[in-house]
Parts: sequence; C-alpha cells; structure tokens
Amino acid sequence: MNFKDYYKILEVEKNASQDEIKKQFRKLANKYHPDKNQGNTEAENKFKDISEANEVLSDPEKRRKYDNLGSSYNSYRNRGGGNADYDWSQWYDQNQSKRSSGKTVNDFFSSGGSMSDFFEKIFGQNYKNSGFGYEEEVKGDDHNMQIAITMKEAYNGAKRKLRVNGESIEVNVKPGITDGQVIKISGKGHRGRNGGPNGDLLLTFKITEMPELERKGNDLYVNTKIDYLDAILGTELLVDCIAGKFKIKVPEATSQGKSFKLKGQGFPIYNSSGKKGDLYVQLIVELPNKLSEKEKELLTELKKLRKK
Repeated sequence: MNFKDYYKILEVEKNASQDEIKKQFRKLANKYHPDKNQGNTEAENKFKDISEANEVLSDPEKRRKYDNLGSSYNSYRNRGGGNADYDWSQWYDQNQSKRSSGKTVNDFFSSGGSMSDFFEKIFGQNYKNSGFGYEEEVKGDDHNMQIAITMKEAYNGAKRKLRVNGESIEVNVKPGITDGQVIKISGKGHRGRNGGPNGDLLLTFKITEMPELERKGNDLYVNTKIDYLDAILGTELLVDCIAGKFKIKVPEATSQGKSFKLKGQGFPIYNSSGKKGDLYVQLIVELPNKLSEKEKELLTELKKLRKK
C-alpha cells in the first residue's frame, strides 16, 4: 500500500485552515468536475483524488489521525525504512466492517471505481460525505429592473435609490445615457448557489420624451417658432432648451424649415467627459390666422412692389 499525500493533492500547506481547505477544494473540484470534463479519465481521477483528500482533511478527527500517520511514516522513511516494510496495520481502522454510510464517491462517477486502498484501510467505510456530495458552484441569477428618467435627467445625470434583495443601493446615472441602455452592477443580483458568486443587477433605462425636442444619437433637434415678418426681415432669435440658452442670428428672407447647426451644443456623450453632440435648431414660420385691413393694404402694396 502506498502513502497518499492529501495536502499535495489539494495543493495546500500542512498548516492550512479549514476555510482554506474548503476554498481550495471547491476551486479544484470546479475545475475537474466530470460534468466539465466528460470523457476525460485523467480529470475524473483527479476529481476522485481531491474528493478523497477533502474527505480526510475537512474532518478534524480524520485529519488528526492522518497527520499522526504521516509523521510516523516520514520518520520511518528518514531512518531508512521502505514503503513495503512499514507496518501499516497499526493504523488500520478496526471497525470498518461495521460502519458504512451507504454512499461513496463511486455514486458520482459514470465510470465507477473505488476509494483508494489507502483510504479504505486507514479510515474504513465511515464516509461523512463531506466532499463527495460536492455540487458545482453556480452563479446566482441576474436581477432585472427598469428605471424611468426624464430627458432632462438623461442630459444632466441623475441619482436613484433602489431597494434590491433587502439592500439599499444608490445608482449614479451619468449624463448622456440612452433609451434602452442597460447598466450592470456586479454582484447585486440573486444569491449564488453552493458558494457561487451572486448574479448581477441589470438596470434598463427608459427615457421619457419631450414633444419640442428630438434626440438622434447625441444630436439634439429643436423646433422653434418664428413670426413670418421676422423670417422675412431677419431677426435675432433666443432659443431656450435643456442644452441651454442660445442666440441665433436669423438672416432676412429665411424660409420655412431652415435649420441652424450649433456644433458641440447637443447631448452629452456617455462616458466622455465634456464631449457633446450637435444642436440643430429648425425654424417653424408662423403665419397669422387673420389680417387686419391695414395689414392687407400694406401686404398688397408689398406684393405690387415685388412684381415690378
């Protein structure tokens, strides 16, 4: 029978704490789990070994016996003794035939096999199932929420306080967020299973529209009304929107639908500090619903002048 170095198999130091052993076992078990290595005999054997090692090192009583056996065996070897000559029987479990959990590592493998001869001789069939019932770490499900914000909040940025899984979370919404954009907050979703990480919180933003304002990408489009006489004679126009207040010089004889571009005065570009799209101001020329007799007279005279 050969001595099995369970510390080496689990890749931990001999003074490793129970928590360190647990974490290392989960790490290796997740790596070599048969479900992830189907058809890989080497990985399956590795999983059996680390499960066996964990069965011993995670149990204080078994670990004490194993450490004492290891100390005795190493001392014997240092005195020149060999593996075949060592008296293993002094460490055999004397009651192994009377104790059995009914569940072994074999239940978790398609290819069968058995516990090592070393384990069964030293520890018998008293399996506590500390490692063999390992279930793979599973990340928790994501938690989805929809957040409604105004166009102005999307422009300036905003804050929202949320209650998720009993925890209060403050979310800072950066300027320039788009309708339908999803922001992920890692680890704030549903709890993981079997020690797996929590899922993520996924926030989908819904931006309410403004009737006088249209956003296309990072550009803004504003419709501004102007009197027909100002369109004819020219004027200086004050435009007031969420991007600020701007003066536009309207030249004479400006036609309906004329558009003015204000570069860099549009919507903030998300995650790009100080950068913005462009602002487009389109003129809507307003005609009077009714003319006075004097207005008709003057316009008629103007019409005559235009025909000369």
